[in-house]
Amino acid sequence: TVAIMLFWLFVAVWVLVPRTAITLRPATEAPAVQPRLLTLAGVLFVAFVVALERHWLVAGLALVFGAFLVFYPRVLKGVDWALLAIIALMFVDLRQLAELPAVASLLQHAPIAEGWRAYLAAIVASQFISNVPAAILLDGPVRDLPALAAGVSVGGFGCVLGSLANLIALRLARLPHGLREFHKISIPFLIVCALSALWLRMG
Repeated sequence: TVAIMLFWLFVAVWVLVPRTAITLRPATEAPAVQPRLLTLAGVLFVAFVVALERHWLVAGLALVFGAFLVFYPRVLKGVDWALLAIIALMFVDLRQLAELPAVASLLQHAPIAEGWRAYLAAIVASQFISNVPAAILLDGPVRDLPALAAGVSVGGFGCVLGSLANLIALRLARLPHGLREFHKISIPFLIVCALSALWLRMG
């Protein structure tokens, strides 16, 4: 599956990227190096991981937010809170949805345990809830883990919700009509990759 996606990626680049030289503009100002901020972030990262391992989530969050609030409040101002909220809500909503008895029963009785059905189920689910949550949701009813892995990998293309990376990239790019331009490439790419990988698996 990875080889197929790489092949079609090279084809897409060959067809879509203009044959013109890329001119890099020199930066007007050198980026400021902040070793103290780097050190603080590194220490807080380690401390937060330890807090998670000890199940001290609230204390870990308080430490991180408190340290940045005191020493580098501008860091908190620069965080894309809307994007973080979207990602968090996707996982929270998915967990609540998966725990509904009707949904759990539907997934358990759906014929998606193995083979191409598991593969297609992973692709379709990724288009609505993103590929990582789709892998978590389908991990129980799907027994064919290679098919699940292939499906959520391919499912990262297509709809912008297919992968959280799509949302992040579009958010950072801030291109005019970026959503439309993204889908003009991503949806055909999904169809080609999905059919190619399916043909390979069934062949």
